[in-house]
Amino acid sequence: MRTDDQHALRASPPDDPRHRARRRALTDHLVVFVAVTTTLWLGWLVVAPALGAWSPWPLAPTVGWGSVLALHARWASSPPCRPADGGRIARQPGGAVRQR
Repeated sequence: MRTDDQHALRASPPDDPRHRARRRALTDHLVVFVAVTTTLWLGWLVVAPALGAWSPWPLAPTVGWGSVLALHARWASSPPCRPADGGRIARQPGGAVRQR
C-alpha cells in the first residue's frame, strides 16, 4: 500500500461526518460536565458554611468525571477505526495496514 493510502486511513479530515459527530458528542459532554460540577461546587459553597462542614465532597465527582471526560477527548481526537467507505482495516505482519 502506498504511503498516501496509509495516511488516508489514519487521518480523519475535519469535514468527515464521523469526526464532526465525535466532536459534537465531546462538546455536549463538556457542557454537561461544566454545568453539573459548577452546580455541585456552588451548592457546597452555600451549604458548607451553614453546617460547618468543610470537607470538599464535590472533588470526588469532579475528578472522576473529569477523568472520563479526558478519555472521551482522546477518543474524539483519534481517527475512526474504519475508513469512511465502510471497508475493513487489517494489520499485516510487520505492522503494515491494508484495506480489505
